[in-house]
Amino acid sequence: MDRLDFAIQQYPNHINFVQTEIAVFSGEMQEFEPHVTGTFSAKDIRYARDLAFACRTFYSAGRAVPWFLSVLKPLKIYPSCFFADFAEWQRCNNCCFKSGFNPEAEKHVSIEKMQLLFLDEKYEEKHCHPMVLAMHDIVRLNGAMSRLVGEDEESVVKTSYNPEDIFEPESMDLVSFCENVCMEECNVKVFFNGNSPDFALK
Repeated sequence: MDRLDFAIQQYPNHINFVQTEIAVFSGEMQEFEPHVTGTFSAKDIRYARDLAFACRTFYSAGRAVPWFLSVLKPLKIYPSCFFADFAEWQRCNNCCFKSGFNPEAEKHVSIEKMQLLFLDEKYEEKHCHPMVLAMHDIVRLNGAMSRLVGEDEESVVKTSYNPEDIFEPESMDLVSFCENVCMEECNVKVFFNGNSPDFALK
């Protein structure tokens, strides 16, 4: 959990905790599963596995790099606690490691729907209702940009705030952003302008 909390602060493109260990026996490399020890119980192994898988789903497959810390800030919890809660959410919704769910095989828009459903629950739990619409704009606009670059998929996103405001540094502090920026419903086209990703009001 400490490693995860530290790693998230560095804005890595992906975070991957390897699920098997590599050892060398008689000059040959072999893989083996983590095993119970005096300090690492079976429950610990399952917890670490589920935490790593939740991070893999939400952060890496969900392409959450540019916006994760900004939407996490109002919740006032550590990233590791957030992913532990998401792991429980995955178990309850039958899309966890044990169920055979493969986040990399899912379309990004499907992962985005999961992200928003879970974030809605966390914002409700932490009484962050005034920031929900801005949070949705941040996640959905960044998601549309990532699909433009990754899948060459142009799209139109309906937002509650002007995208110029959403992409400003001020949106990193959602509390202040929602107190000082006026709402403005927009239809935002996300497209390539030459070779560069761009957006415009439609």
